[in-house]
Amino acid sequence: MKVFYINKTIIFILLCGFFNSKSVVAECLTFHSSLNGTLTPIVNDFAMLNTTVGGIRLSNWSAPGVYALSIAGPDAPCPNPGNMSLWSVRPTSLPASIGSIVTSGGGGAGGTRTYSVFPTEYDNIGYIVHAYDIYTGSFTGDNQVKTYPSGYSGKGIRNQIRFVFFGQILPGVYTLARRQVSRAAVSEQKDVFEEHSGIPVYYNGHTFTVTGNTCTIDANDKNQTVTLASATEGNFNGVGSKVGSQPFSIKVQCGAGITLSAIMTDVNLPTNNTDILTLDDSSTATGVGLQIYANNNANPVTFSMGLDAKNVWSIGGSTTAQATTYNIPFTANYIQTEADITPGSVNAMSMISLTYK
Repeated sequence: MKVFYINKTIIFILLCGFFNSKSVVAECLTFHSSLNGTLTPIVNDFAMLNTTVGGIRLSNWSAPGVYALSIAGPDAPCPNPGNMSLWSVRPTSLPASIGSIVTSGGGGAGGTRTYSVFPTEYDNIGYIVHAYDIYTGSFTGDNQVKTYPSGYSGKGIRNQIRFVFFGQILPGVYTLARRQVSRAAVSEQKDVFEEHSGIPVYYNGHTFTVTGNTCTIDANDKNQTVTLASATEGNFNGVGSKVGSQPFSIKVQCGAGITLSAIMTDVNLPTNNTDILTLDDSSTATGVGLQIYANNNANPVTFSMGLDAKNVWSIGGSTTAQATTYNIPFTANYIQTEADITPGSVNAMSMISLTYK
């Protein structure tokens, strides 16, 4: 069980890209002059995943890294470009897929496709590969995608990757090493892959941080002053009688799978375990006190200094709950505590501690 009093920022950072080296040139195949085969890093923020909630999350598609075919010039001419084609392939020496997922595609023709999910060094983090140029495809089955039918200058192989997060990812720092994901290659044939030359494609190593799923209190509700209407001695009719009812609320946003509860503490007398707040030294009235009702409960809040189970009251949620925003309702009222009342000011303070698990 956790207790929070201030807002916490949930950060999940994911960076991905393709290895860039201008010195890597294969026959017929070279880096695009402007993009150099490098993907733009991606940053995703989200809370940790929990198997009790279920579901899978994906990062955004990375920007494409482009490899282009050169059919002229001294660097990498092709011997017979009219009978060649461009492909993105996954070498059989790389780890096999660990499953598949159906999701929307990246660049090119787009649409929903089935993708093989390939492993990383973490059991619950994988990635998928998308390839396109004039043709669009996903790595699945034999993991070969033809991107262009024949070798024209400036046309090439575009690769994108997307990370897949599934199961439970606990809070902590995760480091993914640089990893080859595919091979950009020229085929000797138009319609069948028979490699003539190729260049390996990587994503860059990166580190990201996962923080726990949590709740946050609305900034405007963290410190509130609740003013009750004035009351006269004649409004009361004996010890235990109550006067006035002033509503207020606290807004709390919680992630999925969270059970939210609360306790309240008497700031002026933290050891107070009754349901009546202690007046502070600035109060001049006597014979009266203040009570608070929370979350539409029929009985007033019993104050507590610690996480005493009998004084913790439930707000809502469960291990299967979706992300939820709670507007917790409260009311405050006067209560007569002694037979005689002395008119004057009435001031008290309480602190709410929200607990979640």
